[in-house]
Amino acid sequence: MAENGVEEVLSHPRFRLHIMTVRSRGVTASEQPAVLGAGLLLALALNAISRKSLGLFFERVLFSDRRDRPPFGEIKDLPARYAPLDQANFMPVLLASGSIPLVMEAVSDIAGAPPGLYRDGGVTDYHFDLSFVETDSVIFYPHFYSFLVPGWFDKKLRRRVSGEALDNLLLVAPSQEFVESLPFGKIPDRTDFKTMDDAQRMPYWKQVVEEGARLADEFQDLVENDLLVDRVVPLLVG
Repeated sequence: MAENGVEEVLSHPRFRLHIMTVRSRGVTASEQPAVLGAGLLLALALNAISRKSLGLFFERVLFSDRRDRPPFGEIKDLPARYAPLDQANFMPVLLASGSIPLVMEAVSDIAGAPPGLYRDGGVTDYHFDLSFVETDSVIFYPHFYSFLVPGWFDKKLRRRVSGEALDNLLLVAPSQEFVESLPFGKIPDRTDFKTMDDAQRMPYWKQVVEEGARLADEFQDLVENDLLVDRVVPLLVG
């Protein structure tokens, strides 16, 4: 990040940044791979029965810009607390937000929040199944699939975000037909590093970037010519 990047983000006249993390609880509050792995497997199994069971293993901690209220309404499904996002904790919070369990180390004892191990907020909120504060505005949600999955452990399940979380939400995503037309019929992901060598992976990624640019041009054309409303369809859930 640029020398004054943190200050610029926290003082931006228009935009407000909120970063979701989770604080590990119980058996997941360990960096020993065997212990953490066992805790994650237990969380996975119980989550298949009820998402509320994740509260036994993780607590949401939402770090928010001091100048604005958090973007979500009352959170009841899982334990949650709020903490200020400021100069002192910005970089540790940002790092924690991408700290995938068993892939990266957790971030310990973030300033302004309770002591503990902080990890990627996607563990509980892969995509947000939370209602936003009451607003007459439209929530713009760019995404890479036409569906939303509540939590990290729900990716292999058919559990989908639905209900109030979708009120006033405009999801912009490529169609399934577009995704299937890409090389290998999928959007690139980090598993490509394991299954492809550089000679195969790099041209594949480059082609997908070029196809993505074509989508961006099409979206810009719809906006500039006031045609976007003609392409809006109800979001299928379930």
